[in-house]
Amino acid sequence: DVAGGDGRLSHSFLLKHYAKVDIFDGCPLGIKKAKEAMMGHKNFGYAEQAYMEEFKWIHDYSAIFMVWCSGYLDRPALVSFLRLAKARLLNSSRRMSRTSTPDSFIIILDNLLDEVEVPIILKRQRMRTQKELESIYAEAGLI
Repeated sequence: DVAGGDGRLSHSFLLKHYAKVDIFDGCPLGIKKAKEAMMGHKNFGYAEQAYMEEFKWIHDYSAIFMVWCSGYLDRPALVSFLRLAKARLLNSSRRMSRTSTPDSFIIILDNLLDEVEVPIILKRQRMRTQKELESIYAEAGLI
């Protein structure tokens, strides 16, 4: 759970569907709350305080969830982060085509900016258009 805050997504959804769940976020209070909420759950791996730009990947994953956090990174940093995340997906070395079914995923949930709107930054978070995000995903080697 990338930038998982206090672990609400991890606690309410991910722990029920994945054998091991790790979480990181830049906010120390959020990570403390996440640890408290999930401590003792058999599927809880670890919670670490780290920002996306500095996070050190140590495990491979079948799914990486990024919910409302990709906008905190500028384009080069987001491309770099997504490349590193892709490399930590299980079976990431297997070449994927658009018609094949992947074994692992990066799931990104973000708001989209309409093509006609002027790009804005809210709370230091960039909003991007669908075309811009697709371009970023392609540059990072994602399908």
